[in-house]
Amino acid sequence: MRPTRLSLWAGLALLLCGSAFAQVKGTLTEVRVYRGQALVTRAVPLEARAGAQEVVVGDLPEQVLPDSLYATGDDNLVIRAVRYRATAVTEEPRAEVRQLDQQIQAAQDEVAKVVADMQVAEQQGQYLTKLEGFVAPTAQAEISKGVLNSEQLIGLTKFMFEQRTTLATQKVALAKSQRAAQEALTVLQRKRAELA
Repeated sequence: MRPTRLSLWAGLALLLCGSAFAQVKGTLTEVRVYRGQALVTRAVPLEARAGAQEVVVGDLPEQVLPDSLYATGDDNLVIRAVRYRATAVTEEPRAEVRQLDQQIQAAQDEVAKVVADMQVAEQQGQYLTKLEGFVAPTAQAEISKGVLNSEQLIGLTKFMFEQRTTLATQKVALAKSQRAAQEALTVLQRKRAELA
């Protein structure tokens, strides 16, 4: 058995038609850069043997154009078919991308928390409005009967204004937090896009 040389352009999964299976990476032998694209040639050494075999070339770039792939071989090699197939992975294999994914998830969680806090603040404001709607008519009824408890009314009024002030401050702080969390998330997503 003597070594056979197979050249692959742009990298691909190459089917030499058959059941024997080999997975290889190949070595880059030539790169031609054009505007917006590149022609990448890989040399894949194969052990020549009788019969059909399938060779899968791995570690290919994500931007491969499947229709542009082709393969040639020396006189001892007959190529029956070339096809491109993508394999789904559950987790990004590179550590820096995995770390960015974790940071992105944490930033998304922070944005979701701020949004939930804003919804709670909004609900608190709506509750205060309903409470005000109950207190005013009740105070009016007590005034007409001459049994108004002014201390309770003053205390309730102070409570309402304090709560409104607290809610206003909280909403401003939450809006700032949401903006900061969204900006951090956007930066992380851009970094990941550049890496991937």
